[in-house]
Order: sequence, then structure tokens, then C-alpha cells
Amino acid sequence: MVTPYLPFPPVSGGQTRSYHLIKRLAKRHSITLYCYYRKESEREYVQYLKPYVTEVHMIKRRAVLHPLHFLLSFFTSMPFLLVSTYYSPTLKKLIAHELATNKYDLIHCETFYVSPNVPETHLPIILVEQTVEYHVYEHFVRKLPSFLRFNLRFELLKLLNWEKRTWQRANRIVTVSAEDASAVTDLDPRQKNKLDVVPNGTAVEDFHIKRIPFKAKHPVICYVGNFKWLQNKEALWYLLNKIYPILVQDIPNAKFVVAGKHIPKDAIRHYTKVEFFESVQYIQEIYNKADILIAPLFGPGGTRLKILESMASGVLVATTNVGAMGLNLVDMKDVLLFENPQQLRKKLNDVIAHPALMRNIVDAAFKKVSSEFDWNAIVRKLEKNYEIALKS
Repeated sequence: MVTPYLPFPPVSGGQTRSYHLIKRLAKRHSITLYCYYRKESEREYVQYLKPYVTEVHMIKRRAVLHPLHFLLSFFTSMPFLLVSTYYSPTLKKLIAHELATNKYDLIHCETFYVSPNVPETHLPIILVEQTVEYHVYEHFVRKLPSFLRFNLRFELLKLLNWEKRTWQRANRIVTVSAEDASAVTDLDPRQKNKLDVVPNGTAVEDFHIKRIPFKAKHPVICYVGNFKWLQNKEALWYLLNKIYPILVQDIPNAKFVVAGKHIPKDAIRHYTKVEFFESVQYIQEIYNKADILIAPLFGPGGTRLKILESMASGVLVATTNVGAMGLNLVDMKDVLLFENPQQLRKKLNDVIAHPALMRNIVDAAFKKVSSEFDWNAIVRKLEKNYEIALKS
């Protein structure tokens, strides 16, 4: 298995998904893991993966602005976005040596942009698209000034070209939502028969623990994420700039908490009354103290593990239609859906004023996540894709 991160601690969405897949796949499969890491301190987390994998091979990721990335972007077909930053000749040689030395049945790549590190091979490749990256970046480029859009249009086309190349090379393509599967076939109809949807899930038993009773006058409102990701960064600034000032007026005693990796320093410096937590090994600690998750997500792609984890924790979820994409959630039954601060303000005030309504929504959300998003069932579906690939 090849991942763009060390799958522990399970704080970001990608890490959480990979960790829970590995943990359950290990019951029936032998796994050798190749992954990137950023800081030497991450090495201490390898011990948490050793019960589930045969070996862990870690490659230090270069800084984003490394000269090699610019050279690859200027002089090859690789886009600067993602592909050049995650391409490593060293990693490719290591994987080639491993494949030549030991016997394997298949290669599982989490995200398309690590797959260029897989050398030519007769083994089937399972490509998991946690999101359709072209659509993610296209969403943000569309919002830029026209002169920047023009300059980045070529980069977007290169990104799409590489994403399609990796789809074509893969034996099976797994997306995490039906919407992403449709996006793949819209961009490249050749992939239709390779596709399957294997959604994100949650380990309900890890989250649904005894919580502090909800206090309507003193709610704890949170947002969590890895803020290197554009979608999370956009959501954080929307929350702080447009939602926070309104809710402070309506609920003056509310506590606001933001947790996750790479929180923007400007946010910490400017919003002094918001509590920020960057070093959280177990995100359950945040959910167990929270009453409400507000996730103003507008960037497309994937399904949001923070939504599922909050539902499993008895935390009321308020998010956008994009944030709830692929989860089949019903407004005011499982979740509060909003598209602007005014909609959120009205719905949030309604549920806070009626604790029984809030409890009904939280209970319905817990039942849904327990019955439809269990990791064990999700892994079995992934294994069916392994079986199809091995027969192809």
C-alpha cells in the first residue's frame, strides 16, 4: 500500500481512512506500507501501525517549494500541483526493489498523486480517489482574479491529464461517493466499468462515549481538520469571518474550538477568544467536549470524515450541501444544512431553543452512522474490488 502520509495519528481525514482500512485489512492480508512523512517526530507513531503491517517504509517529503518541483513542472508534463510534490525517484526505486524481491498480489494506492511512484508492473493496481483532485483545484482557481486564472489554467490541464493517466493505468478505481464516481466518468468515460464506490466510515465504538450534558446557554462549537487542505482552510476562514461574529451576538457564552494540523497563524493571532488546538493525537477528545460541529464546506469532492465522526460522537452537525455530499443526510432530521450564515443562524437558534429537537437530530444521526458507515462493512466492499482486480 502506498499513501501520501503516515496513517497515524488518525487526525486528518486521509489518515483516519487509511488507518482504519489497514487495521481491518490486516486480519486477512499481509500489508507492506510505503508512505511519506514531513517531520522526524512522526517516526514515533510507527509503533502504532506495527501490529497491522509487515513493514513500514517512510520517505521524507520535500518542502513544497523545493527546486526539483519547479524543474519537474517546467521541463516535464508533471503539474506543480500535487504530482511533482509527491514524485520521488527514491521511493520509486524502493518500491521497484521490493516488488522484485518479494511476492505480492496487488498494489493499493491511496490518492492518484502517489501512483507515479509505482514502477511498471504486471500486478493489478487499486487506485483510491479520496477526491477528484481536478475538481478541487478547479473550484479554487475559478475564484481567483482573471490574470491568475489564466496562468493556472495550464497547470489545471496538466493535473487533469495526470489524473486521467493514473485512472487508465489502474485496474480498479475506487471513489468515496457516487458524486465522485460520476465526476470520473464525466471526465473520462473509458473508466466507467472500472469504478466502484467504497465510502468513508467511522469506528462508532471509538466515539460514542459518555459526554458532558448539553447546556443551551454555554454550547461548545467546534471545527476540525487538516488546514493544509484548501477545503478546510476555506471553511475555517468562512467560519471565523462570516459565522463567528453572528453567533457571538446570539450565543455570547458559547465556546468556539478549532482543532487540527497546520492551523493558520493569522487565525490564532487574530481570533484570541477562539481556542485552537494543534497537537491532538486523538480527535475524540475534541468531539467529547463539543456540542455542535459547524462545517461550512464549499470545495467539492470526497466525503467528510469529520461529519461522520461528529455523528458518531453525539455532536450536532451543521454543514453545507457540499459538506454532506455522498452521505444521504436529511435536513433537520440528521443534520442542519445551510448555504449562508443567515440560514445557519435561524436553524441553530431553533434547535438550541428546543433541546428535544436537538436530541432527536443527534439520535437520528447516530443511528444512521452506526447502520450505514461501519468500517468493517466498508472493508469487505473494498476487498471485493481486490478480488475483481485479481481476476482481471
